[in-house]
Amino acid sequence: MKVFIHKIITALLFTCYLTLASAQTTGVPQRFSYTTQVTDSAGNPVANTLVTMRATLTTGSPTGPAVYTEINSGMTSPAGIFTIVVGGGLVLHGNISSVPWVSAPVYLSSAMDVSGGGNFIPTGSAQLISQPYAIVSGNGIGAVSYDHTGKINISTVDSTTVVSSAQGSWLTGGNAGLGANTYIGTNDNTDLVLKQNGTEGLRLSSGSTTVSGSLGIGTGTAPLTAAQVNGALALQDTVVNISGNVTLNVSKRSSFLINSSVSPNAAVITLTDGVVPGQLLMIMVSQVNSNNGVSFAPGSNLRLSSSGNHNVSDAGVISFIWNGTQWLQSGYSRNN
Repeated sequence: MKVFIHKIITALLFTCYLTLASAQTTGVPQRFSYTTQVTDSAGNPVANTLVTMRATLTTGSPTGPAVYTEINSGMTSPAGIFTIVVGGGLVLHGNISSVPWVSAPVYLSSAMDVSGGGNFIPTGSAQLISQPYAIVSGNGIGAVSYDHTGKINISTVDSTTVVSSAQGSWLTGGNAGLGANTYIGTNDNTDLVLKQNGTEGLRLSSGSTTVSGSLGIGTGTAPLTAAQVNGALALQDTVVNISGNVTLNVSKRSSFLINSSVSPNAAVITLTDGVVPGQLLMIMVSQVNSNNGVSFAPGSNLRLSSSGNHNVSDAGVISFIWNGTQWLQSGYSRNN
């Protein structure tokens, strides 16, 4: 009697192979069940018979590259039902854990010998439309990391697939390679608030009730001016030791503390230009020797309140404001 293989199930049935030796050590098993029926030429079940099957997994098409091949065997049931666990047989080629379930279509091609030997007869192939989800999930997230721009990268366990986020994140260790349009902030009419230990320390106002883009430090509410500080405002001095004529590089600075070791006439100060109109500058001469100090002379970018030089000796403070082209003297005091 001629015997052949007849599949009554047009789709492969996959079930999770749940026997775990140790969930901590083995993770998700790299195997799935395959079930079909073996019948003779008359359609009668081939019952209680040892059947050998060669299972081959290919990618792209049924004739595509073979990524995994194994031989498995089992007894048919009284109804001719034959079930094996692909991934649990004798491996001939490849590693089932390296099958690219996600990145490419996977096909299962089968060949059987109903005498239990090695004379395999091809019995067909089918695409695994629904990949064994337990394997895919087990081979899903293998590592999560961030690149230098703050984008999250998620790779599979076998590192065959890496998914990167479209948007980046701000990293506590710092970011690099950011574009000109990258910023920390909001995209709606909402204040940006920074807190420390639950207490507000800095607020950038949205401008709904105050000056647009205003800055509040320790205010707790929306600032009422372009910059509002609740608490003392301290300017960090730039200390300069002077023993003769010198040019102070003002740039973005707002204060200088000068230690002069010579008389005012021997230490004439020249200022470089300011950065923006309205920039304030305060210069104080330290109280070291009552005979020491500095002198400011009128120039193209410096206008004094007097026509001649202005001497600043020990414990004297002189202030200026930049109008865009000149430093204008705004005040002077001497504390004896």
